[in-house]
Formats: sequence, structure tokens, C-alpha cells
Amino acid sequence: MEKENLKLGLKMFGSLCVVTVLCVFIAMSFLVLCSSFFTDEIGYNAVIYDKDGKEIENYTYYYDDGEDAILKKYSEDEGYKINKQTVRSQISKTGDTVFALVTQLFSTMILIGFIYPSMWHLGAKDSNLVRFKHRKSDMLRGLKIGLIAKIPALIILILFLVFGKTLTVVLYSFINSSNFGFIDMICGGGSTPFAQLGVLQIIGLFALLLIAPAVSTVGYLLGVKDISLSEKFIYSGKKKRKY
Repeated sequence: MEKENLKLGLKMFGSLCVVTVLCVFIAMSFLVLCSSFFTDEIGYNAVIYDKDGKEIENYTYYYDDGEDAILKKYSEDEGYKINKQTVRSQISKTGDTVFALVTQLFSTMILIGFIYPSMWHLGAKDSNLVRFKHRKSDMLRGLKIGLIAKIPALIILILFLVFGKTLTVVLYSFINSSNFGFIDMICGGGSTPFAQLGVLQIIGLFALLLIAPAVSTVGYLLGVKDISLSEKFIYSGKKKRKY
């Protein structure tokens, strides 16, 4: 059974890699949305070309600086071409919080969606095999498979701690995008070197490695006991509608 657990653990690791890629796109999408809702237009980058298309000015202007004296010298009526690109402020603290929470919520849902169903069906299958004496009961099988799947992530975290002076939190967040929100809450994100993290922050990062094994364990145990959460929710919803 241990060889089979190893195989299933490696398969789950592959699923977690797919989850990571999907979560990168989710994070990027929500970052764009939050940048629109939680930032302000504070100026623009201007590039000015002469009549022959030669660049003659390239500068950044902020509205707080008052009138744009440079732009005033050039007029498009005189043949000058002016290209402007909006400069926006950094995302507010509220925006950062919303971004981290929403991103983490969707990332966690995706992670559960990739792990829980397969582990539930494995638990249900093993339950039948145990009932007919074809397999020994192992209630920790879901946990074992989940832990095997997270061994590469554990190695990566250890490497980041060893080379903490050159490796940053933002890089670790990218590699572990399924926990981006949690990492941001624990470490503050940004370009902070790993070497500057405190003991509690490091413990928190190790704790995050247990999320996938926890989902795997719960899914397997519920499968063994033939408890379907989806059916319970559907039945509960129908029961409420009757009243």
C-alpha cells in the first residue's frame, strides 16, 4: 500500500502544480481589478516628439506639482506629438486587504476542488475493500498521501530559509500562489528577504503546508464513512424551502 500511497502522493503533487498555475492567473486578475478600484490617477508619463518624430522630452508629471510647465511649451497645433500614459497611486491598505482575502478565498476553493473529490472517492473505494477483507483499514491514508504531495513544497521552504538573504517573500508567494493571501497576511509580502522573517512568521509558513494534507485527510475520512457534504447541503436546502 505504501507504494500506492507514494504514487497517489505524486499524482496529488501534479494536481497542486496545476492549482498553483491557476492561482497565478487568479491573483493577476484580481490585482488588475483592485488596481482599478483602489487606486487614484495621480499624474502621467509624457513623451513629446517633434515634427520629424524625434523624441525631445520624456518626463513624469504629478498633479500635485501644479501646472505642467513642460507641456505648456509644446502645442500639437505646432506639429508636436504628445503621448501620455496615466500614473496611478499604489493600492490602498483596504485594497491590499480585499485583494489578499478574495484571492485566497478563490485559491482555496480551487485547491479543495482539485483534492477533495478524488480523496473522497478513494476513501469510499477503500471502505468497500476493507468491508470485504481485501484491504486493511488505514484511517490515516489521506493524511499520508497529502504529506507526500507536500514534500517538494517543504524542500522549497527550507531552501528559502537557507538562502534567505537573497530570496524574497514575493518570490515565495509566486511559487506558492495557492496560499498567496495567507502568505501576505503572515509576512506582509513585498520584497522582504526571508532572512528578516521572525520565528512566528516562519512557523506560520510551515503551518500553511498542512492545508492540502488537511483537505486530503478530511476528504478521505468522509469517503470512508460515506458522508457526502454536497448531498447534505442539497438536502438541507430543499428542507428549508419546504418551510
